[in-house]
Amino acid sequence: MIGLSYYPWWLKTTNDAIIAGLGDSLIQLPERFGKDIMIVETGHEDDKEEESFRLLESVIERCVAAPRCCGLFYWEPEGARSWSNYNLSAWRGDGIPSPALDAFRMIKQP
Repeated sequence: MIGLSYYPWWLKTTNDAIIAGLGDSLIQLPERFGKDIMIVETGHEDDKEEESFRLLESVIERCVAAPRCCGLFYWEPEGARSWSNYNLSAWRGDGIPSPALDAFRMIKQP
């Protein structure tokens, strides 16, 4: 299994080229190394809920389109900034998940 980290936040962009590159990697790496692949961590700024939702939606679309992608994990979604100082969670300061996590609802079971 190949495990990828995917944090476009560190690149300070979520532009189309970055997400297209992820899609290419999810297809090319398994072909090259003969292994399944997962995104083992991703995240986006907790105070940009709509942007985080769109990022997750795009990542999920790429995972579903890649034949050997087995899934993805949002790293520390419950790590609310209010107590953890982690700004890439998907939790609000009031203790509830942000709408960014609703992107996971688009995943359909076969």
